[in-house]
Amino acid sequence: MTSNPFYFGGRISNLEQFVGREDTIRFIIQRMTGPQMTSVAVVGERRIGKSSLLHHIYQTYAQRIEDSQRFLIAEVSLQEAQVRDREGFVSTVSNRLQRALTGHSRANHLPVRSVPCTELADLESRLQELSEADLRVVVCLDEFEELLENREAFNNRFYDAMRALLDAQHLMLVIASTRPLTYYGQHYQLVSRFFNLTNSLSLGELTEDEARTLLTRPATFGETRPALGAMDSQLALRLGGRHPFFLQMAAHYVFEAQVHGHDEAWIQRQFDVQARQHYSGWRRHQRSVWRGILRGPAWLGRAVVTVGMRQDDVGNIMVGFAVIVVVILALLGWLPMAPLWEWLKGLLGVGAGS
Repeated sequence: MTSNPFYFGGRISNLEQFVGREDTIRFIIQRMTGPQMTSVAVVGERRIGKSSLLHHIYQTYAQRIEDSQRFLIAEVSLQEAQVRDREGFVSTVSNRLQRALTGHSRANHLPVRSVPCTELADLESRLQELSEADLRVVVCLDEFEELLENREAFNNRFYDAMRALLDAQHLMLVIASTRPLTYYGQHYQLVSRFFNLTNSLSLGELTEDEARTLLTRPATFGETRPALGAMDSQLALRLGGRHPFFLQMAAHYVFEAQVHGHDEAWIQRQFDVQARQHYSGWRRHQRSVWRGILRGPAWLGRAVVTVGMRQDDVGNIMVGFAVIVVVILALLGWLPMAPLWEWLKGLLGVGAGS
């Protein structure tokens, strides 16, 4: 049986399945390889691809950097249970760096540490040793907001120590978070300079070219024929837009329908069920879809005004027309009912002021 090439279950680990983000990757690599390392925060909503991006950099940096043996790179997901306190964080980071040293060309010139660091001061000393051995240490920290759940362990003194390591060029961080670090500093009343990191990248939807590249992926490695035909690709793009998670989801079900002979109604049902489970991100995506739908009536309204109808009449006609169009799309299964109901309530003023 042909395997489905479109994956939307979480972080992408297969190099063949990662698409796009080249400008963002190039920016981060330049900060790694410049005269001085500069830490970077990658900011974006959940499921926009931050974890996959960090993992892809970890997987491919050796092919992107000429003198890659000068670098020591580790990745840590802060969702891991063992990193929820300071000792666990320190030991996990030191373990990942020790693992990265295995087989490294400069490993024989460094003291062997059979016991991982457990204190922050030990980690600071270890990073200084690596720096003095002319190794550039980069740690990719995913799900950064998880650290903020334990403010007793991860307090201003901890973040000051991390900032000192960054300033001394003993460490570079590539951080993935849903909000800018400045927001966390203000929201949690953390005054450490750590939260003033200037390099912040906003990770958004795929470009049009990236989305189409994703949809032209072959069904199996080594093939050249796309897994989806032109019509199926258009259907996936209409359902998922350019949001990487929802586009992968749409393409997944379009491909399943193609293999098993399901119709478009089946695709829509499967997609809607999954989309509702991730409703907050889907709602933001749907807003952009509706804006496109409603541009047509707005343009028509402006055209009618130019031929003499009163503005109030045009407004009423356009609102009515927009409601009819959106309701029809929902009844056809092209738009989920939950966000439609919220939009109608807002339009009619139901629940306003409560």
